[in-house]
Amino acid sequence: EGMCEISVLQEDCFNIVSTVSSHDDTKVAVIIPGASSPGGDVGTGAESFEAETFRRTDLSRHMEIYTKQGKAYPIKIDGALALVHNNVSVIRRPISAGLPLLEDRNFFTTVTTGVTMCPKLAGEKDPTYADAADKLEMTKKVRNVLRSSVKAGCQVVVMPPFGCLEFMHPPREIAEILMTEIPKFGGSLKRVIVAIPHEHDQRSASNPLGNFKLFQSVLNPRGDLDQGGVRTPDQGGGAVEITAPPACSSSASPTISTMGMASQDASSASTLLVDAPAASDEPIPPPAVAETQATT
Repeated sequence: EGMCEISVLQEDCFNIVSTVSSHDDTKVAVIIPGASSPGGDVGTGAESFEAETFRRTDLSRHMEIYTKQGKAYPIKIDGALALVHNNVSVIRRPISAGLPLLEDRNFFTTVTTGVTMCPKLAGEKDPTYADAADKLEMTKKVRNVLRSSVKAGCQVVVMPPFGCLEFMHPPREIAEILMTEIPKFGGSLKRVIVAIPHEHDQRSASNPLGNFKLFQSVLNPRGDLDQGGVRTPDQGGGAVEITAPPACSSSASPTISTMGMASQDASSASTLLVDAPAASDEPIPPPAVAETQATT
């Protein structure tokens, strides 16, 4: 109690999710750094993490209230909202394997928040934020997605190198933010896993170590670490809206084009979470999460 394990794994995010969520009573949240419209340009063949999520999971079904029914998408790149969907499932393997359908599917939760594209950086090698406000904004976003994961009832969080792929945030700064914020959730989260497969390593002149070795050097240079911490302070994440995904049409086909969005039945509700003023530092128990059933 009071401990949260931090791992940096050179493995596909959704392979990790499928393995961890298959354990009894383990609820997993996947953190999605998002754009200001759902899908991360998946329809144009984008290679963003959000687009990969739409190709390989049934999250697009949950998003139809925004993509097909005209409801305004609440996620903004300069906002602090986190959009939570429960009962999402991995339905396809990676693009490199041809996106074949999976027979065994496990459910997980997604937590999506907007991230600013290409902030101004200082330094050519191992860059940092040029503006301290950008670092503060990302710190608040990290805190809110972790808090939102707890409020959704999740014990394990899996994420890419948050904001370091298509959004081009400085990897060392992001790793240090995670190292500061994750211990605050000890006792509420059991484990946080940063998944960095080879294709997300981004080794370059400005990042000679690559994302995997850099995150590992900051988060767990000696292997998985147990980070102690008090129970999660109430740092935002209050539910302000609940919506349900559309009922599945019996004529829907699971077949999609290689670069298109994955499609599969959705069976739970979406919860819009919003950052709130920080409460006192007094520890509180993990909040109870009410189950919300989708209407059909």
